[in-house]
Amino acid sequence: MVKMISLQASIANDLGNSHKKMIINDQHLPNTPSVIKKIQVIPNEADTQLSTKVDLLYNDLTVDITSDGFMQYSTGVFMVGQNALSTGSFLSMDIDLGGSLYSGKHQDDVPLVVTLGNTAAWAIKKAFAQGDITENDLDVVINVDVDIMTTSIPASEWTPEKADILAKRFTKSGHSVKVYLGKTPILVNIKFAFVKVFQEGGLAMMGIANSKDDILKGMKSTYKVNPTDSAELKAFKEKVLKLTPKDLLEGKKLGLDIGAGTSDVPYIDGIYPDSKLSKGIAAGIGHAEQFAAEALSAALDGAVDYSRHQYDKILSDSKHNHHQKAKMFIKEGYEVQAVEIFNFFNRRQRAVNADFKFIPVFGGGSIDLYDHLHDRMLRLSLSLGAILVWIPAEYAVLVNVLGLNAYIKQFKKAADEKGIVVTESES
Repeated sequence: MVKMISLQASIANDLGNSHKKMIINDQHLPNTPSVIKKIQVIPNEADTQLSTKVDLLYNDLTVDITSDGFMQYSTGVFMVGQNALSTGSFLSMDIDLGGSLYSGKHQDDVPLVVTLGNTAAWAIKKAFAQGDITENDLDVVINVDVDIMTTSIPASEWTPEKADILAKRFTKSGHSVKVYLGKTPILVNIKFAFVKVFQEGGLAMMGIANSKDDILKGMKSTYKVNPTDSAELKAFKEKVLKLTPKDLLEGKKLGLDIGAGTSDVPYIDGIYPDSKLSKGIAAGIGHAEQFAAEALSAALDGAVDYSRHQYDKILSDSKHNHHQKAKMFIKEGYEVQAVEIFNFFNRRQRAVNADFKFIPVFGGGSIDLYDHLHDRMLRLSLSLGAILVWIPAEYAVLVNVLGLNAYIKQFKKAADEKGIVVTESES
């Protein structure tokens, strides 16, 4: 007899072009490469204990998905994330178009597959931890009810209509996901009640405000008082050094969220961005890696044709045969992107008449571009009388998903106080 298992979930979902960051019920899932591979045959796996298979599930994720949310496929079996990346042949989001086959992340199937796959994997790990799944009891069906999911698409792509398209891809019907533990499939049915789609970078301030004080350590290092400072500059720096994360919620901000495929410049008054004044550009670390991957492939006489995701792995593997060459080529790619992003930001600050107090800089790309972009941004901020808030590396990739998660808590608290039950998507 099939055992029915019911789980509730609230999901903050940062759909990065390079990696997806996800929080379910306040639990951070491992960052997942935003790649998939469609396959016909379930791959053979070593005969290991169920506990080992469950432990490794996020890295060895193979799913069979049936969903009305697909726009490129009708259904299919997919290797997801690290499992797909390890094959060397996979589908990722196109950083120039914003989608792999369709124009825009809101229409791309990669975010859909990665989201559903990881949600189903979370459900299986949760059921196993609760003792609902055991080595001798795999005849189960898990039903996951998602009361709210928050996510985002690039500011350059976002419109109310496009946000609604993405939301309805999740909410218009349920999704059936068979997750393979070896050759054994476990069915996970996922239903979304409510999906809210923001502009990327739009909730970063909420993520920053809800973080520990050390999220401002980069800013405080930048504005450290020096003996040679004038009395005016010293007084200014001393005020900056007293700021807390919540202080950044006051006043206007022009942010810079540097990602893989896009870099967004949200104009924020308080917590939420002004959608009309927030813009983005197709520039970021993924473009630098793509530039460098092509250069490295050419240097190897075309013997290999590296993708940007494969190049990223080479950069992170100091023992790889081509690691040193990869480091050399990426520097030029970083410089090109830094100049393009800085020029775009400068145009945006002119467009809003420099009417802002803070310039928060975050996103995974802010880590790699620090040496190429920080001093440029600092000089500009000083000339504008604004405060540069460069988020440190350990927080830079998380502020977006932390903001999406903070919104969930605020939304649910308000809904509970008013006795509201939300059953429809919202853009």
